[in-house]
Amino acid sequence: MKRTLVLVTLMIGLGLIAAPAFGQDTVDITCTGTTICGAAGGAFSTQSTTSVPVTFTISNSDGTKCPSGDTCGVYLAILMPLSGTGGAFNSGTTLWAALGEVNGSDGGFSPWQGSSVAAGAGTVGSFSVSDVLEGTFTSGTPSIAVSITPTVVGEGFAAFYEDCGTSTNCTESPEGSIVNQTSNSKSLVSGDISTVPEPASMGLLGTALLGAYGLLRRKLLG
Repeated sequence: MKRTLVLVTLMIGLGLIAAPAFGQDTVDITCTGTTICGAAGGAFSTQSTTSVPVTFTISNSDGTKCPSGDTCGVYLAILMPLSGTGGAFNSGTTLWAALGEVNGSDGGFSPWQGSSVAAGAGTVGSFSVSDVLEGTFTSGTPSIAVSITPTVVGEGFAAFYEDCGTSTNCTESPEGSIVNQTSNSKSLVSGDISTVPEPASMGLLGTALLGAYGLLRRKLLG
């Protein structure tokens, strides 16, 4: 038995057989439409964007399918930066544990903290976290389109696929197992929640400024 276990481990290491798919970092968040996202790099361990709203697709790049006979869910995790340490996701937890999920890997606090600070969130001591079910499937690996408007600077988004077992709407209790997830570099942080003025608004602003200048000039010359 021991010899067989060593042989299987060696074959996995050599790539002769596939390792289990659970917890693999193969889910991508890909920005779409007018949303412009910068790749992870520098102070950012995640992708970053200043686009509002943020539009992207969630997809699984390795083609792993939902286990036969099961329903799988596509989830978006939302991280809200907090200055204090009261949030569920902090230096003592992983993101997946904070969400109550099992079999997820990575998702440590430090990379997210650094990206959120780099995005302009100020001091980040922890995150409040929640997840939203974006869709379910029983076969294949669908891409899910998402449009969301961040509410705070430094708000983060990660994604994962969960095996919900025989629960057709992924409302099982306890939670199912994470099948695939985004790595930190494929996740996303928002650096700006302000909206860009429309051209008409910019025109009105320019007219108002010219009017104010005229009144001031008249007062000074009069």
